[in-house]
This record gives sequence, structure tokens and C-alpha cells, in this order.
Amino acid sequence: MVRRLLVAGAVLAALPALAKPAPKAMLNQLAAYFQGTDVHLQPPVGEPSPKAGSFITRYQTPEGSEPDPKKYGTHEVSVGECTGHLVFKEVTAAEHRESLLKVESGVAAKIGIPGTGFSIGGEAGRSTLAGIEWDLTHKMILDSGEAEMIKCCLEEGQCTDEFISEWWKGTGTLYQARTDKVGVKALLKSLGKANGQIGLSSNSNFSQATSWDEPMYFAYRTTKLELPTCEDYLEKHPPGDDWVSFTGVSKFLDNEQQAEDDAWDHVVDQLVESLGARYDEGSDSAKVIAGDILGIFEQFSCRDTVKDARPQVQVRTRIKTEKTRFDAKVDELAGKEE
Repeated sequence: MVRRLLVAGAVLAALPALAKPAPKAMLNQLAAYFQGTDVHLQPPVGEPSPKAGSFITRYQTPEGSEPDPKKYGTHEVSVGECTGHLVFKEVTAAEHRESLLKVESGVAAKIGIPGTGFSIGGEAGRSTLAGIEWDLTHKMILDSGEAEMIKCCLEEGQCTDEFISEWWKGTGTLYQARTDKVGVKALLKSLGKANGQIGLSSNSNFSQATSWDEPMYFAYRTTKLELPTCEDYLEKHPPGDDWVSFTGVSKFLDNEQQAEDDAWDHVVDQLVESLGARYDEGSDSAKVIAGDILGIFEQFSCRDTVKDARPQVQVRTRIKTEKTRFDAKVDELAGKEE
């Protein structure tokens, strides 16, 4: 069960209504005890949502627009074909931890921690100082499929550069730090004597915001997706001696469809040239055989983009088939031509 003891915008019951806010210098001194985190906090849920393997796009202030504090730290999520290649497994965990975190305002609003509205790192209202105490019971971790996902991303061109790679499950409590002058002064004193033992539940300078006492999914980690260039990928993944392959490379062009057509024409030209040389066929006969034989090939295409004066794209297309299958099919079609 999730208990929300405070909601975004509520006034801390422990503070007088007109408590004097702490000066900026004192708040920034307090912020030094809090750390950023690579864990994305979420409202506790029974099943991972967003789905493990989902691609994310972090919020950025649109050019020419005012930043939206409600979106700081948030991101959009997309689940595409390439996500399906990832396989996850759940493993047991036994970890108790207390942490002091800088939670960006958009995330704080989602998980039920009121915003403080002061400046950390130069942007007013961007971060909230929060404490979290948790007991992990399980982790959902990536087991396999990353190589297949990378290949898919290169071919489809629809992946972002970050994806959800781990989910955390357990019980926990979220706390908000006091930000009035008296509270911050007391909090600085207590943290200075903490020696690593924060004691969130017993520290009167923290106010409990949200608590869940049944194991639920409450946080996830992401991994940066480092995609190679199309050229590097094909060079590092040659078909091997048991395969017949042809790779077409387009010119750099403004239009992606034109680049795909150019790469494909290059592939067909190579195939026709190979058939003509191998069987001493005339050009017309080789083209007929090439047209009939293309169906036995696997095809893979990817693209590289350059941005000089204007964006341009270069497509590489590789077709491959097993050598024994290629030889048998060519002999069969060459016999029909006689």
C-alpha cells in the first residue's frame, strides 16, 4: 500500500506558516550533502512501467522557450521493435540504504515531494532536496539481446541514445528536507555529526512524504546506447568464408530514399558482374539470373548521416547467403538459360 502523507504544494506541518526561508548560501551549503543519482524515481507500481528496455528522451528546454520546472528531470518514453530483442530476468536482492538526493522538480512532483523553489546550480526551482530510505527485495536486470538490439537500431534508425536497463523493487519511504532558516541550520548541524548514519525516520528536520510497505517497483536505471557507425558495424561483422555477400554503398545524398536506391543499385551491379565473370554469361543473361537469385539473400541496410552545410545521408546495404545455397541456385538457373 502506498501512503502519501504530503502532496506537491502542501505546507510542511512541522513548520510555522510564515517560517523565514533559509538564505541561498545556507541552502547551497546544505545541498553539498545531497547527491545526484543515476536512479530514476517513480511512483511505486506493481509492474514495471515504463517497460524495461524502453528508450527514453530526456526533457530539454525548447530553443527560444522558457524552461518548464514541471518537466525538469522527466523524459518521454518510446517502445519500438528493437526493445523486443532485450531479455530481462529478475534476481533477488537484499539491500538497505538511506540516501540524500537532489531530485529535479519534475520528478519530485511525480513522486509526491513538494518543491522548494530555491536555486541549486543556477536555475531557480530546479531541484528539491529529498531523503529516501529503501529495502530492495528484487532487481530486474538485462540478461541478453543487446547485440540484436544494436543491429536493429542501426537498421531501423528509430532508437534514442538511452534505454531502461534495470528496475528496482522493494519497500521504501521518501522524505523532504526542511528549507526554512531554523530547520536548515539544525539540519546542517545534524548532518555534520551523522558520520554516514542519517537516521531519516528519527530526524525531525525531515518530513515524511510517501511510504510504501509492500514490495513494489519504485526506481529504474538507464544505460547509454553507444551505436557504432554503419561503416564500422559492417567492417566488424563480416559474413565469413561460408557466405557469399555483396555490399552496396551510396553516395552522400540529401534524400534517404534516393540513398537507399543508390546503395541497392550498387549491390545489383556487383551481383551481375560476379555472375557474368563466373559463368562467362552475357550481360543480359547475368541480369536475368541476378533477378531470379536475389530472393535467397538476407538483406541488411543501415545509414550514416553527416551535417555539414546541410544534413546528408549515406546508406550501406549488404546481402548475403550461404555459399552452398548460392552455388546450387546459380547452377540451376544457368542450366535453365541454356
